[in-house]
This record gives sequence, structure tokens and C-alpha cells, in this order.
Amino acid sequence: MSERSLEDLRRAPRRISALLYIATHPDTSNREIALAIGIGDDAQISRLLAGMQDLGLAFNRTRAGNHGGANAWALTADGRRVVGDLRGSLD
Repeated sequence: MSERSLEDLRRAPRRISALLYIATHPDTSNREIALAIGIGDDAQISRLLAGMQDLGLAFNRTRAGNHGGANAWALTADGRRVVGDLRGSLD
């Protein structure tokens, strides 16, 4: 992720909150992430996480065939690097 993209991410506090939560709670579900970061709408958290997946920051480890089961979100290598950069900028 470029420096410009990281700057764009800093303007997305819920996305940052979700990244930081997933970093410390791997394989967490949409609902758990939503509760942790203060999102009450299922569609909103789904869009947020889908956007993070599109950016290559997180991925859903849920196995195919898990119809109706909870998702299991984890960070990609880029997502882990971004979390490290974010944590470094907070020090």
C-alpha cells in the first residue's frame, strides 16, 4: 500500500478500527467486529469488510460450503504491514 493509500486509510476511522481489531482477534466474525467498533447495521459492516478485502487488507477464511455460518476474517500480509505502520505512527 502506497503512502498516499495509507493517508487515505487514516481518514477512514472505522476501517482502521476494524483492521486493529482483526489484528488482535483473528478469525473473528462480522458481528464481533461490528460490536467492537460500534457498527449496528449488518449491511454496513459487510460493505466495510468487503472494501477491506478489495483493498487487499483482509480476507475471509470461511470455507466454501459454510452457507449461513459466521465469517472468519484475518489480515493479509499487506494488512499486517499497514497495522504495523499505523501502530508505529501512534508511538
